Parts: sequence; C-alpha cells; structure tokens
Amino acid sequence: MLKNKVYDARFLTPLMVVISYVWIQLFKLSGINTNAGMVYQMILVLYVFFLTFYKPIKPSQKVALISGILFCLIGDMALSSAFETPSGYRLPIGMGLFFIGHLSFIIGILSFRKPKLKDFRKHFIVVFSIIVVLFVLTVFNFDKILLSVLAIVYAVALSIGLTIGLSMKDNPIYKYLAVGYGIFIFSDWLIAIKAIKGWDVPELIASQGVWFTYILALSLICYSVVHLNSNKR
Repeated sequence: MLKNKVYDARFLTPLMVVISYVWIQLFKLSGINTNAGMVYQMILVLYVFFLTFYKPIKPSQKVALISGILFCLIGDMALSSAFETPSGYRLPIGMGLFFIGHLSFIIGILSFRKPKLKDFRKHFIVVFSIIVVLFVLTVFNFDKILLSVLAIVYAVALSIGLTIGLSMKDNPIYKYLAVGYGIFIFSDWLIAIKAIKGWDVPELIASQGVWFTYILALSLICYSVVHLNSNKR
C-alpha cells in the first residue's frame, strides 16, 4: 500500500516538503548555511530516492543514482560556502564532488543500457571537441592553471553524460537526459568564465542565471534517471 502511495504525487509531494523542512532545520542546528537552491536540490534528492527505492532494479543501480544527486548537492554546498573548505580550494573541492556525482550518474545510466560504441564514439568526438574549443577560447587561464586543468577533466564527465543521451535516439527518456546535460554544461560555463577566466559577468546572470539553468538541468537529469528502465520507444 505504501509503495502505491509513494508513486502518487498527492502523497509524495507533501512528504518531500516535510522531510526537506526537517533536513534544513538539522542543517541550521549544525551550523550549515542553506539557500533556496539547496532546498530545491533536497527535494530532487528525495524525488530520486523515493522513485528509485521502490523500483524493481538492482541495489547497486539505486545506490549509483541516489549517490549522483547527493554528490551534486554536496558539491553545490561547497561552492556556495554552506560549510567551510580549505582556503583557496573551494572551487576544486566543489568540482571534485560534482565529478563524483556525474560519474555515479553515468555508472547508473550505463547499468541499464549501453549505447552502441560506434554511435557513442561519433557523438563524443563532436561534443568534446566543441567543449574543448569553447574551453580554450573562453575559460582557460594560465594564471589559474590548476583550476583550468580540473575544469577540462570535469568536462569529460559532462561530455559523456550528454553523449549517452544523444546516442540513444530510440528512447525519448534519453532526450531529456541530453537536454539536461546540455543545459548543465552551459550553466557550468557561466560559472567558469567568471571564476576561472575572470570575465565581468552581470550579477543577474552570475547569480540567478546560473541557479535557474542549474536547477532546470538537474531536474531534467533526475527525471531521466528515475525512468531509465522505461519501455518507451
């Protein structure tokens, strides 16, 4: 009975709101700062947790998908200074946590179904080439060589996620995955041109623009991963 109710939005939505509220209060008691973006991500964490917990899939798949969204949340908390990080390492730590999150997503996604190697290779070459060109022209900074190198390594994970979505043309679920990762790359690019390259980005874009594209991208990715075993064609 509970299983059926969890899939019912009339039950699931209020439940996630209540748990998110308790979660936020526990963070505050622990001295961890929260903002609206983190609250939205907490709801996405619970969304992925509930909808994968009751899915007839392997435990390892559930762990991979839930770990993906959890590490994205923790990575964003590091970038948003929700908790203290070693001086000068806030961005590298945040990127590292996000890298683990996307790696977890990718492992989970590939555990359901793998794209044909030929299609994957073709799309990856195009996607990663575009990202590298964009990176070299707008992000790479010799004065911040460590961040620049870490950013291109991190971009590999995002490229793989986008490539998987583009390679699975026969299933509409993967279209959402591709769009999600495409927007995610754009959102991270907005951060990189300011934090690494040092461009003077308008505050509205650097703040609200990044948050909007990030939450939209993560929502599409989360929607995709909880429907990965769908039989839609």
